[in-house]
Amino acid sequence: MNVLRRQSPPGSSGSDSDIRCDIDVVSKGVDAPCTAAVPLAPATRAHKAPSARRGRAPGFAPSPEELEQLITAVDAALPGGREQVHRQLVSGGEEGVTQTQLRRWLRARGWDPAKAGRDLAAHAAWRAEFVPGGRIQEAEVANEIAQGKVFLQGPDRNGRGISIFIGGKHFPRVDARECHRFIYYAIDATIALADPARNPAGRTTGVLCMKDFGWRNLDVMGGINIARAVHLHYVERLDALYIHGTSAAFQRCYKLVEPFIDPVTRSKIVLLPADEAAAREILDKGLGLENLPPFLGGTAELRPIDDAWAVILAQRAQQAQQEGQPNGAGEGVRANMGERDAGSDEEFFEA
Repeated sequence: MNVLRRQSPPGSSGSDSDIRCDIDVVSKGVDAPCTAAVPLAPATRAHKAPSARRGRAPGFAPSPEELEQLITAVDAALPGGREQVHRQLVSGGEEGVTQTQLRRWLRARGWDPAKAGRDLAAHAAWRAEFVPGGRIQEAEVANEIAQGKVFLQGPDRNGRGISIFIGGKHFPRVDARECHRFIYYAIDATIALADPARNPAGRTTGVLCMKDFGWRNLDVMGGINIARAVHLHYVERLDALYIHGTSAAFQRCYKLVEPFIDPVTRSKIVLLPADEAAAREILDKGLGLENLPPFLGGTAELRPIDDAWAVILAQRAQQAQQEGQPNGAGEGVRANMGERDAGSDEEFFEA
């Protein structure tokens, strides 16, 4: 049975709603197979703080006055206070408590200031602990890099980084911690590759190449943990995810993972048609064939993810030198995390 339904090409409107996840979170730092669930952040499921903003209808867009009030409210709702959350975010390599950051979490949490403040603070605490040096280092994910399964292209004509995942090269590993570090290593790089002039919100795109994906590549919990990572730590980042080629193993995996993907993220998943010409046309319109490798109908060479990070760090070092700063290489993903003029709300929220 075909478990995938063809989606219309996605837009960027909507918000990341809560994932209904029934997986028990196990203790941190325990060695376990990559197919086991490990914690991605402090628990955020629990309390229901009172909020006059709860239950906003889908598509709600605040007026400038309402947006200002919401930003003030979420700023005041940050557990531990703004200064602590800001410090944790920066130490983890992200932009601090900026208006862009607060808007992103408000929108992702249905414009509920209490929920946005709670989840942003939880994310900041996790980021400071999990990525204390500002970014995941290559030595921490050497085995995952060696599989040669993730490549970074672009930025595309809309200024978005493009990640390409080769499903047939993914082999679940025993070390769950390295597996999870690699998820963040890859997503951080895709965000950092964005062109802030054309893509101030730091949105990303991706292609899953599943043609050679078989049972030995099956990693249900890996897929679920990626979905949870997007929900807990990379809100309002994904623009579109294209799936190229399918197999019985992939369809089985997707059927098991799908309930853990929130509806907004699901709406951004595009199952490409089996007809190569039709698939190429969709990819050209969405990403540009000049950014894609020949097996996707494009003309570009694949760029391994560690090579992409080397380019990113070199650009940061050059920028830091021009600005008279000691070094830009340790700034994590902050340079492309969406810091910009606080007045351009229309551009930030456009579809």
